[in-house]
Amino acid sequence: MNERAGAIFSREQWQERGGTWIAGAAVGAAAVGYAWLVDAATQLMHAGLGLSLWLPLAVTPLAFAAIAAVTSRYFPAAAGSGIPNAMAALRAQSTVTVERLLDLRMIAARIVLSSAAVLCGASVGREGPTVHVGAAIAYRFGRSMPGHSEPSRRRALILAGGAAGIAAAFNTPLAGIVFAIEELARSYEARASGTTLVAVLIAGVVSLAIVGDYTYFGHPELTTTPRMLLFPAAVVGLGGGLLGGAFARGLLSMSAEASVLAGWRRSRPVIFALACGLVVALAGLLSGGSALGTGYEPARAILEGGTTSLAFVPAKFLATLSSMLAGIPGGLFAPSLAIGAGLGQLAGNLPGLTDVPGLAVIGTCAYLTGATQAPMTAFIIVMEMTGLHELVLPLMVAALVSAGASRLISGSLYHGLAQRLVEDQRAAVPQQQGERPVSGG
Repeated sequence: MNERAGAIFSREQWQERGGTWIAGAAVGAAAVGYAWLVDAATQLMHAGLGLSLWLPLAVTPLAFAAIAAVTSRYFPAAAGSGIPNAMAALRAQSTVTVERLLDLRMIAARIVLSSAAVLCGASVGREGPTVHVGAAIAYRFGRSMPGHSEPSRRRALILAGGAAGIAAAFNTPLAGIVFAIEELARSYEARASGTTLVAVLIAGVVSLAIVGDYTYFGHPELTTTPRMLLFPAAVVGLGGGLLGGAFARGLLSMSAEASVLAGWRRSRPVIFALACGLVVALAGLLSGGSALGTGYEPARAILEGGTTSLAFVPAKFLATLSSMLAGIPGGLFAPSLAIGAGLGQLAGNLPGLTDVPGLAVIGTCAYLTGATQAPMTAFIIVMEMTGLHELVLPLMVAALVSAGASRLISGSLYHGLAQRLVEDQRAAVPQQQGERPVSGG
């Protein structure tokens, strides 16, 4: 009993707890600040579109080229969504590799450059990058804690920071925990569990204190019963899985080392990004501007019973794929949710399927699952961010069908990209004499 009391009240234990609390609060505050920056960029982008829908043809390609040039030359670890970076840091075998993957300069650059990308019309989101931000912040705080040199301790903090990032970005604490289990680690270590729960809780409290209680997509109104949506959920799940799987396979194959496009991007990154920006601008023009930016506004409009261009889904798909290939910072979650909502709207045109808001909610889950192959995360994140707990069964059906369909086409997108990062870092940072590993196995 005395030993247990001594452990509870020991200085080392309270330093560890205090460090975790502060890290969670810092992640929550950073996520909210990042969200405000992206929201401001989105408003400015829409103001530009209000002047002329042709404006992106002049601005977006040049902006892509400039952002890609700065990223590739000065901040290479800031490219992409950021989730593979956090996953690669969890797998890293050396301190040097972890430091490079979670460099705070790269994190700051990711925030600024991805916001600039949204301002110029890139089809990217902030939720994936927030995972990278959260992992880096938690890791940095962990360096001052007792036992920080232990591989399991560092790994637990990176895992907790990434989960807290998802929780704060969407105001979905349960989804943050599930994301840590299902996607970041694909395991659940006993020591990591408590740290993750505390970091997610603190980040959520800070986000709640700053922006208040809200659901990411408001409160969509269903026009039919959940039972009537079970079969449509399977149909939409199949479509979302096939389309999301096609996206993941396309991105993995086009960015593979042996790919012609990847070779062009390595040899001429600025020109390649300019070409990607032109594709994004054309997609925006064809969709009346709805394919540009994060996609939050058209997705919410659909969920609230409105409509968007019939060209939205193919245009948003193409714009997101081009944005991901361009080598600029930005995430995949928000565009995926938007594509899924558009898919639900298209399904509402089929005979007997009339509940467009309900189908759109199911579509967000289906496409996000198809693209990421994380059905539990997608199902819970959509349920939390809409508040539609009555759709639990249709969302489960859509997630399971989508995951199965996606796996017929592609492997895991984030894990494939993370493995490439690990291999690249091993080649760039050879083991140095005396360097200690930071992760087991």
